[in-house]
Amino acid sequence: HDGMTPEEKRELLLRYVKEGRPFFESDGSNMRHLDFSGANLSGVDLSRTVLDGANLIGANLEGVLLSGARLDGALLADANMRRANCWAATFFDGTLDGADVTDADFQMAQVEGASMAGVVGTPESVDEMRFDLETVERSGWTAEFVAELCRRGAQPVGLNEFPEAVRRAVLGEGAGLTLTFDARLHRFDATAFDALIAEVLGPD
Repeated sequence: HDGMTPEEKRELLLRYVKEGRPFFESDGSNMRHLDFSGANLSGVDLSRTVLDGANLIGANLEGVLLSGARLDGALLADANMRRANCWAATFFDGTLDGADVTDADFQMAQVEGASMAGVVGTPESVDEMRFDLETVERSGWTAEFVAELCRRGAQPVGLNEFPEAVRRAVLGEGAGLTLTFDARLHRFDATAFDALIAEVLGPD
């Protein structure tokens, strides 16, 4: 699609979209590596469409409906995804570097293996968004950033494979344990509680 204007790319895309059905070529295979870079797709309903490997670099996807869409391996670097509805969409091994995700909905989206380095803005929701160690490494996320995602409801896949610093930030390990009692404990009571805690949680 080289040489086409953003509006022409939009019209081409809309011709293939039929009430959310996947993209197909004449032989029935999925249309991979579609070049819609820079296309103006704002507000378009792409729900449940298959855009595996599509080139959407710098595309205007503001307010686009991508719920349930499949964008595995898609290139979305520097795309405008403000207020995009990405509910339950998949971005396996995709590239979203520098995309503007301000107020986008990534609830239940799957971004395992994706790169989201330098994304701009904050999504409205990341509840149940699934990511893995490769996502963290490719995106350059810090332990604190990962912990904040998890506090907002995102779900790390294979957390036991994450670096210790990330696991501690997510799980709050090392924060200590504080017990509050309504009455003052006698020395014997305090000793008994110390022994119980050490038995259950370990001496450290």
